[in-house]
Amino acid sequence: LPVFAAGARGSAGGHGGARRAVAGLITFRLRWRDFKAVQGVCGDEPQCINERRRNGAFRLRHRSDGQIVYDKLDLLQALALAGAKEPVRAWLRFFSNDLLCEQAGPPHAPPVQRVLALHGVNVPTECCYVLRLNTVRLAEGEVWRGLKLDDEAELVQGDAPSPLRIDGGVVYELPTPGRPSGDGMVPIDSMEHCCEWGEALKFFGVVHIDRAAHREILGDRRMHQALVEALAPAAAAGQSSRSLATLLTSARAPCGKKK
Repeated sequence: LPVFAAGARGSAGGHGGARRAVAGLITFRLRWRDFKAVQGVCGDEPQCINERRRNGAFRLRHRSDGQIVYDKLDLLQALALAGAKEPVRAWLRFFSNDLLCEQAGPPHAPPVQRVLALHGVNVPTECCYVLRLNTVRLAEGEVWRGLKLDDEAELVQGDAPSPLRIDGGVVYELPTPGRPSGDGMVPIDSMEHCCEWGEALKFFGVVHIDRAAHREILGDRRMHQALVEALAPAAAAGQSSRSLATLLTSARAPCGKKK
């Protein structure tokens, strides 16, 4: 495209008007990314978001356009779609290629004999993000990102009370009877990944501390009491007025096996 000098006047021409002097040219390249180009990042057969998770049915729809389909992406696919090459290289170099990484294959228990997992539960926790291509830059100095949260995505609710809530493209897991949610920072599925180690250990236990948030749990006396009972059971036995049973809302219990 030509760039005209401000206030410059040239010879008459064209449709009889004055032409301004061309000060230079701006060149740019257009790229059209239709849905097939986007799906190519997802693989040959992208999986539509209509899956069943441990926390129940999980389906998405667009608020105003029923023809829009949401495909499931993992972390590396989302990074590739956003053009984030360096994070992908770092993930492959320092995590995926690490022999101790459990990204693929069976879980590996740590080299210890006893594990007691203590963590908060029943706090609404981010567990999924619904993204769309970012096609607009509103401010000249704004950092442009290839993906943005889709605030027009909605959850398709079933007959049962939903354990999920969506707000501005962010999906939160919620506590329901019989299934806790995460601690406000880490989803429950990630928190209880350690349950996969149970059969390889001599002792394994889990303590859920109700409504204890990810950071605040460090100052929670219920966690302190649980640590005392685990590390010094004889001392804890003499503290009947502050026993673990009275301080914890849910007793120590093994996790359910993942399916």
